[in-house]
Amino acid sequence: MRIEICPAKNGQFFWRIVGDNNKTFATSETYKRKAGCRKAVSDFLHHVFYGEVPIKDLTEDAKPAKRG
Repeated sequence: MRIEICPAKNGQFFWRIVGDNNKTFATSETYKRKAGCRKAVSDFLHHVFYGEVPIKDLTEDAKPAKRG
């Protein structure tokens, strides 16, 4: 797995998480400056590694979808 900082079509920057199979499974918003993008990556990793990212399971109280 790796994190890539990429140029956006609008001249800004974004980051994405890419798996070992080279498929993207998460993409950030865009940032005007590369430094802002790098800081966002750093902040994200800090929260993940220090357990500050809560996981909210939205399926616990969900009602089954109606079919047909």
